[in-house]
Amino acid sequence: MIRTFDTPEPVDLFVEIHNGDITVRASDTRTTTIEVVGDETDIRVEHDGSAVRVIGPKVSGLGFFRRTVGATIRATVPATSSAVIRTASADCTLAGDLRSIDVRSASGDIVTTGRPGALTLLSGSGDLSIEAYTVSLSATTGSGDVTIASADQPCQVKAGSGDVLVHGSAADLDVGTGSGDVTLASVAGGRVRVRAGSGDLRVAVQDGIPVWTQVSALGDVTNRLTPRGTPQDGQGHVELRAQVGSGDVTLADAARGDRA
Repeated sequence: MIRTFDTPEPVDLFVEIHNGDITVRASDTRTTTIEVVGDETDIRVEHDGSAVRVIGPKVSGLGFFRRTVGATIRATVPATSSAVIRTASADCTLAGDLRSIDVRSASGDIVTTGRPGALTLLSGSGDLSIEAYTVSLSATTGSGDVTIASADQPCQVKAGSGDVLVHGSAADLDVGTGSGDVTLASVAGGRVRVRAGSGDLRVAVQDGIPVWTQVSALGDVTNRLTPRGTPQDGQGHVELRAQVGSGDVTLADAARGDRA
């Protein structure tokens, strides 16, 4: 099933299905196209003004007799549209310059690419992968890993037992994990707060940027940072507060090829 709607302005997309795959792409278009592949019998596709809805049936039955409807949903929407997704186990991929993204999944993976605005991502056991964003990020997972390529705006990450990897950051970070490792590969500025129960923490700061640290850990703390001195008036710096349970903490210079 393919449905196409005239939408010269950005739309508010809402998708709710139990399982399957969901892909949303924002592009330079004046139409919205929804493609449903698979069990499409009970899936509703609706358009009302700026609202576009793709809704699957509620789960019926109990245990092994539970009936679920799985489908592949592909949506193409105008740039700066918003996307809200609710699913039990569908994997979700969102690409392009979406105004905002709000995804909640029990066990599916979530991937975002492009430069969307505000991101709110939650998965019970899925992995979260974020390329970039322009406003803010809230990412939460129970047992999945979180990977962020570039964090240039405020970011909050919570992971129960998964690892957290931020390749580059230049804004305030707030990271908490129960038993996963936390790696901040190239920090260029901002207030960084990390709380880890039993995982290791590695923080690498770019050359020449002053660093203020307050670190508490039951494990080993190793500081390999080159001397930076105190920040001059108006100079950017990194403020690191870290509390680690039984893991080790390593502070080091960022590799020259790693930049936020």
